[in-house]
Amino acid sequence: MGFQWCSPTSLFKLESRDGSRCLGIPLGRGRVLPRSRQVRMMDQQERGREGWTRRRWLQVANGILGSVTLGLLVRFSSQLRLVSPKSALSALLGQNVVVAAPLGSDDTAAIRNYIEQAEMADVRVPEFPSSGRWVNSQPLSFQTQLRNKLVLLDFWSTCCINCIHVLPQLAKLEEKFADSHALAVVGVASPKITAERSSENVTEAVARYQIHHPVLNDPELEMWNDLGIAGWPTLVLVSPTGRVISMWSGERNAEDIE
Repeated sequence: MGFQWCSPTSLFKLESRDGSRCLGIPLGRGRVLPRSRQVRMMDQQERGREGWTRRRWLQVANGILGSVTLGLLVRFSSQLRLVSPKSALSALLGQNVVVAAPLGSDDTAAIRNYIEQAEMADVRVPEFPSSGRWVNSQPLSFQTQLRNKLVLLDFWSTCCINCIHVLPQLAKLEEKFADSHALAVVGVASPKITAERSSENVTEAVARYQIHHPVLNDPELEMWNDLGIAGWPTLVLVSPTGRVISMWSGERNAEDIE
């Protein structure tokens, strides 16, 4: 292949097997480029055509990926609101805020050792938010009414079927420890959707499911975020000294919890 002038306007073209085509490299009238520079410019322009094609495909792919990502963020924006910073950080680091106790274990020594380690971790339970509305009880506090008691917090939502399945198990525990007053069960209504934020809806759900223990409506998910809760239902066991002993996610039966 070789070069020759394309026209008197000082453009040159490439003679190839496919025929001659003008490359459109403007030169001043009467100027002649050295052959080595002509070849270099030709190579650069050819590589530019190939590179631009690859870049164009990459740009299209990146545009599609960005559009899909934006669509997912918009679609699940309400669900992302429910992800507590603590649970997200724990997931990224591969750590748990509190490790679950050995459910159903008959090894008293192992359970006692676990409780001692949990106490040493000194993960203190936050106080109930003052902005929440209570059902079945006056406002409670870990420093007064619940002091020196084991407290089982049930993080639930009114439209969660798994949460509803746990309620009879909690009732069994309440009945068993009713005389000793050693265990207090407290529900924390943590809404999944906007309609569940209403205290009236929570009150109706408490009556519908015949819940007799105190329930706090926490529409802003304050305790949820403070404890790093990640899903419904979640049970949190608090020691008489106000420290988090254990945390379980999912359905549990009364025998395992006991």
